[in-house]
Amino acid sequence: MNTTDEHNHVPLETAGAPIKAWTVGVPFEAEAEAQFTLDILNGRSLTEPIAFDTENPPDDEARTKLANLTNQQRTDMAIAFCKKIKSAGRTPMVYSGKYWFCTHLYPSQLSSYTTW
Repeated sequence: MNTTDEHNHVPLETAGAPIKAWTVGVPFEAEAEAQFTLDILNGRSLTEPIAFDTENPPDDEARTKLANLTNQQRTDMAIAFCKKIKSAGRTPMVYSGKYWFCTHLYPSQLSSYTTW
């Protein structure tokens, strides 16, 4: 969240606009990313789940590069993120395109979480 987000949160909330939080997965840092997201939100209300993006960025140098992980490692990251968010009383979600979701994750292990 930046100063613009902070400035816009109340007017958006008042207007009834959807308010979401979304983070990109960082290899082996899913729980820390979840906590970081919760810290930034600092109790702010959301109208949508907190999403964890498991897709691979196009930049080969990105610190969020997930291509070299196994399907199980990516799935475990998503589960760890979702568990941390859920334990804080928030609603987690796993974000991914259908192809990536079906070929780079184990959907059956994520069935208890909302997906988008």
